[in-house]
Amino acid sequence: MKILGIGNSFTRDCMHLLYKVFQAEKPGIELEMSMAYHRGSSLQKHLQFYNNQEAMYWHFRWNSDKDDWDLTTGVKLQDIICTNNWDYVSMQQSSANSGVPSTYNEDIQTIQNIVCEHLGYKPTFFWNMTWAYPEIDPTGAYLLGDNYISGGAKAPNAASFKNYYNNSQTYMYQKIVETVQAKIVPDDTFKWIMPAGTAIQNTQTSYMTDLDLYRDHLHLNDFGRLLGSYVWYGILENTIPTFALTSVPEVLRNYPAGKGDWVLSTEQRKVLKESVTNALKTPFAVTQSQYPTK
Repeated sequence: MKILGIGNSFTRDCMHLLYKVFQAEKPGIELEMSMAYHRGSSLQKHLQFYNNQEAMYWHFRWNSDKDDWDLTTGVKLQDIICTNNWDYVSMQQSSANSGVPSTYNEDIQTIQNIVCEHLGYKPTFFWNMTWAYPEIDPTGAYLLGDNYISGGAKAPNAASFKNYYNNSQTYMYQKIVETVQAKIVPDDTFKWIMPAGTAIQNTQTSYMTDLDLYRDHLHLNDFGRLLGSYVWYGILENTIPTFALTSVPEVLRNYPAGKGDWVLSTEQRKVLKESVTNALKTPFAVTQSQYPTK
């Protein structure tokens, strides 16, 4: 199985632990993965980089020999596309625009055409439905309204959270779902939609909060990344996972690094299983958790 993700840090969050999930669920699987990553990139920005022949990407490639990602910087999108005969290609919108329907336009088909042109065939495309912003920064700073800060500085996505989503995580999630249902579901060029954002929102109905899921004002921590990877696995394999992965190795713990392997607790495993399973079964609506307390 060969998977290419075209996106940004949200793509990276969902793919970062994907190999480890596959390895635990299907020992011996042959899996090749790459990411065409540019921080915060929208569909429009990807197309701009391509048209201008700009080498703006970080190319993350999974190295199974060292059980970690290799990184090459300053790469063009077309060069990453041409590194393999991809079976599956993931696309997504930037987080700020994820719930803004007008930003889902002909750029989608144009990027797909670019991929097909460089590969010489049409791979299976799928859409990564991302998550809403947290309302509390893991540092303890409240992110609502004009106080939307991270580490003492105004977060770069503060304006979009306020202007597009009324400083509401729930409203932002609803707008993402509505937009994907209106713009992506009817588009038969996408075989699947990965409801990562729904799995994150499902978890919020348990005893867990923003502090248990995010590492900053945008991105997922180890637990959140595991949720995203399990959603992708479940869709790609058309199955409910067994949730065999019980720890994250230190080498993949970028946030924070140097803290040793992370082992899921019994309570965390219950919420992980519940949130992902419910997202796979009901991808466009939040399902209430059976674990409001530990």
